[in-house]
Amino acid sequence: MQNSTAFHSEPLDDPKLPGLRQATDSAEMRRRLAAILEPDLREKGLALADVRHRVLKHVFGKRCVIEYRLDLAGDSPAASPLIGKVYRLNRGQRIYGFMADLAQQFQNGRPDSCRLAMPVPVAYCRDLDMVLQSLVPGRQLSTYSEDDDLLQPVKKVARNLALLHSAAPNGEPPQTFADHMLKLCRPGPEALLEEQPGLARLVEPILQTLENDPVLQQAPLVMAHGDLGLSQIFITEDRAYFIDFDGFGVTHAALDLANFMIAIEVHHKRRSRELGKVFLETYLETQSPDKLTGLKTYRAFIYFRRAMICFKKKEEADWRQRIQKLLEKSTAVLSV
Repeated sequence: MQNSTAFHSEPLDDPKLPGLRQATDSAEMRRRLAAILEPDLREKGLALADVRHRVLKHVFGKRCVIEYRLDLAGDSPAASPLIGKVYRLNRGQRIYGFMADLAQQFQNGRPDSCRLAMPVPVAYCRDLDMVLQSLVPGRQLSTYSEDDDLLQPVKKVARNLALLHSAAPNGEPPQTFADHMLKLCRPGPEALLEEQPGLARLVEPILQTLENDPVLQQAPLVMAHGDLGLSQIFITEDRAYFIDFDGFGVTHAALDLANFMIAIEVHHKRRSRELGKVFLETYLETQSPDKLTGLKTYRAFIYFRRAMICFKKKEEADWRQRIQKLLEKSTAVLSV
């Protein structure tokens, strides 16, 4: 994975992201963005003079996130930056379609308080498999410490999530727990048990409960973010913006609720009970209590997912012990 903070113009190559070289060629992107933005710029009497870019995140073979700075001709101040996300296997088209649908549902004719705070989808570049979107304002929630005012940001997250969960379904088939396991728990529990067979006493009962919980049959389905952690949230004075809709889908609301609540617990353990209570109370101001159906099951699943992430990365020296502790937390949640 590569990250950069400097603006530059050197193209990048990635065989599995064939559009990346053009997406990181500033001269090429000046030509493309001039064509995409020309109607809006012309209406304002402006013209695009130059484009600079920097790579924010590059997961080799999977995706690349690029920030574009737009310099306008003459004495005009720079235009608002854009974010380009390059995908593989035509994933960008589906993600852009989802974002465009959300934008249409929540932006047109609504007061600010009823508008979903998210990036504005600008264009989909098919040959690059790149989604162009606005850069959201605010401070990333992952940078907050326990000394910061966390109550207000948590309330803002709850209100924006309640808006997202009120979106009309887009017709996609619902995601099952098997889908979540395949997508969010790579390389899979089988790989974990092959390397750590002693964990079977924890893993097998967890999987049995998750896959056969009858409560989920009554849980309402929503349009869910799918991967709502602190890094996917930016806080402004009056809103919480969500980014990274790569994991969106039709599933239970409890997936998003559990993801966020456990992220708070992990990063702000001392205040997690207080913040979790405020989060759910604020969410329920506009959402019905049935949206919480299955929350215990999904909390257990998120701990299991974190164990699988730890297994996949093996970054810490004590990764084996951390996996066991996360699995024990998953078991403890299910036993309540």
